[in-house]
Amino acid sequence: MLGVTPALLLAQEPAGDRPGHGQVVWTQDGGAVELYRAYPRVVRGMVDAVVTGVAGREQIGAAWRQFVSPDERIGIKVSASAHPVMNTRREVVHAIIEGLQEAGISKRNIVIFDRDRSDLTAAGFTAEAMGCRVLASEEVWDEEAIFSAPTLGRLIFGDLLFKPGVAGYGPGGGDSDAFSSRSHFSKVVSSEVDKIINVPVMAESRFSGIAGALYNVTVPNVDNWRRFTGRPGYGDLAITEMLWDEVLADKVVL
Repeated sequence: MLGVTPALLLAQEPAGDRPGHGQVVWTQDGGAVELYRAYPRVVRGMVDAVVTGVAGREQIGAAWRQFVSPDERIGIKVSASAHPVMNTRREVVHAIIEGLQEAGISKRNIVIFDRDRSDLTAAGFTAEAMGCRVLASEEVWDEEAIFSAPTLGRLIFGDLLFKPGVAGYGPGGGDSDAFSSRSHFSKVVSSEVDKIINVPVMAESRFSGIAGALYNVTVPNVDNWRRFTGRPGYGDLAITEMLWDEVLADKVVL
């Protein structure tokens, strides 16, 4: 048998000009997974244990209300690109949704999201399977929510500023490609949700090396993202600054 170890990080002081103090609670259970099959009852107990542990509350509904309110729209950021083995476990997400419901949050106000719609579907994150909305970050970029960084990135199809057929903007547009130091946040994070629960996997990205929690909640939620995934820093500084941008800083609670 193989155990799973979900860990949740609470950013207790997300706003301001310095990092706040965080708390990490972890748990493991050798009966949670067997031959890649996760057991929902065991996983629910583990998720409840870490949430009540970090909240300091015994009752799971009260624990969730430490981080979210019934009148808020809650986004659950999953990692679906490494399906079918290394994606965020659906059983973990179901456990989070059940806990949120005990806190008085309707499924109508819960959104599951990741960058790519096809990855979400292949990983089993559909509205029918999960009972709530499922959105793809790359489908709608917010032209008003801009993240600037000195690193230039070559614009390609799908980036908000990419203009096919215009001189300097990719194939058929001239002798040179267009580059930009700007990225745009997805409207999912800028305007569709009030709080974000980040549920990453610890995996190796062929773009950025070890890609964990910070990567999961930042890079997949902006366009022109390839500029944060190469040498020399593989986005290390930019990813941190992106997390502290006003679009995300007050929203990422766990």
